Amino acid sequence: MKWWRKLFVPLVFVVGPGVGAVPAASLEYEVKASYLYNFIQFIDWPEDAFDNGDFNICVLGTDRFGTALDVLHGESAGRRVVRVQRFDRAGAAAGARCHVMFVSRTEDSAQVLQMVVHKAVLTVGEAPGFTAHGGVINLVEGQGRIRFHVNVKAAQRAGLTVSSRLLKLAVDQR
Repeated sequence: MKWWRKLFVPLVFVVGPGVGAVPAASLEYEVKASYLYNFIQFIDWPEDAFDNGDFNICVLGTDRFGTALDVLHGESAGRRVVRVQRFDRAGAAAGARCHVMFVSRTEDSAQVLQMVVHKAVLTVGEAPGFTAHGGVINLVEGQGRIRFHVNVKAAQRAGLTVSSRLLKLAVDQR
C-alpha cells in the first residue's frame, strides 16, 4: 500500500483480548505526520548526514501523534528506510542521529535549536515563532488548516537544500 493511503485511510486497529488499544491520533496530528513525510521528499541532506541506511524522524517533547507516525516507520524515503524515535526531553535526544526533529510546542525551542545547530537536521516545530528562533519549518494553524513557514537561512546553516516546489507552498519564507 502506498504511504499516502496509509496516512489518509482511517486508522483502524483490531485488538485481541487482553491487549490495550493503541491511541489514535487526532486529525491535526495525522496531517502533521503527512507533512513530515512530504517534507523529506523535497529537502536534500548532505550525503555525510547518513551513518547507515536509515532516515530518522525524531519527536521531541509531548507526543500528540498517537499512531500517525507509526505508519511511516519502515516506509522508504528515496533509498532509505524511515525510522521513528521519540524523546521526552532534549537531553535524551542529544546523542540521537535525527534527520528530522519535530519539536513539540511544550519544549523550549531556543534550547533545542542550540542543540542541533549546524547538524544537517530538519527542525520542524509547532510553537509560535519557531522559525524566528532558528527553526527550519514551523507548522501553523489558521482558518482551520495546517500550513507552514520556512526559514531558508536556517536550512542553509544546517546544510539542507529546500526544493523551490516546497518553498512555493510555504505561507512565509525568511
